[in-house]
Amino acid sequence: MKISKINFIDIPANIITQSKKEKLVFCKNTSLYSFNDKGMFIGFTGILYKKDKAIFKNHYVLPEHRKNGYFKIMLHFSIDTSKDKQFFEATCTPLSINYYLRLGFVPIKYYKNKCVKVIYENIQKRNGT
Repeated sequence: MKISKINFIDIPANIITQSKKEKLVFCKNTSLYSFNDKGMFIGFTGILYKKDKAIFKNHYVLPEHRKNGYFKIMLHFSIDTSKDKQFFEATCTPLSINYYLRLGFVPIKYYKNKCVKVIYENIQKRNGT
């Protein structure tokens, strides 16, 4: 698995269009990363850093690569990259909500479009480890 920092313009337009149809919202200050496996583009993820929290954005796996564990790899990459933050936050689509809940994220807001905002307190950061 190769993970590379990218810019928004590096994501093909057709993938941006498809991801927006699946309820992803982009923010210009998000740090984006592409995921490639065996030379194939698998998807991308983003992290928006705030003072005490990391907001996980745009975890997107191309439809033909889903159900192979790539979303899990992306989310754990985001968590590992953000260990210095007190809180992790994400707005989950219907495709991703169950995995966030299994990791211990707690729903804090439900939206009409069936997305759910979740938050997770970084216990390691709180305990100073």
